[in-house]
Amino acid sequence: MKKQVLLTLFLMVVALGLKAQSVADLDAQNGFRDVVFGTDLSVHPEMQLYLDGYKHQLYTRRGDKQAFPGAELVNITYYYRKGKLDKIDMTISSLEREKYAAAVLKALTASYGPGKSEPDEFNRSTRTVWRGEKVTMEFHLNLTTKLYEVVIEPRPVSTPN
Repeated sequence: MKKQVLLTLFLMVVALGLKAQSVADLDAQNGFRDVVFGTDLSVHPEMQLYLDGYKHQLYTRRGDKQAFPGAELVNITYYYRKGKLDKIDMTISSLEREKYAAAVLKALTASYGPGKSEPDEFNRSTRTVWRGEKVTMEFHLNLTTKLYEVVIEPRPVSTPN
């Protein structure tokens, strides 16, 4: 009887210590680090324009830590549309590419649970996707650059008819 009580208490402590991994955490973050989707560009004066495109203005950020759990990043690109953050793209270093890709996928899975493997027609490969209520994140190999990428963007808001 005493062993059962101790075992039950131990299991309760372990269960309380475990954090559920889910895309709800991705939705709660709603961006990357301290940059939140929909935030006005003026909130982040450290952003530096490097490409003014037709649909988006692409920025990098002074002082941005070019690292991800277990990997080095080539860059982090912040896409702004009409002055609001609309997308984030992180490119993983080509040095030890497969090792870094495995580490990033492991970190994303630990944080948000297992993603869904889907065909990626654009890159003629597969991608792993996490879809929350508000945010979508995908991890894929860009066959043009031969680099792995993590792309985070808000999901489109449906409007009632």
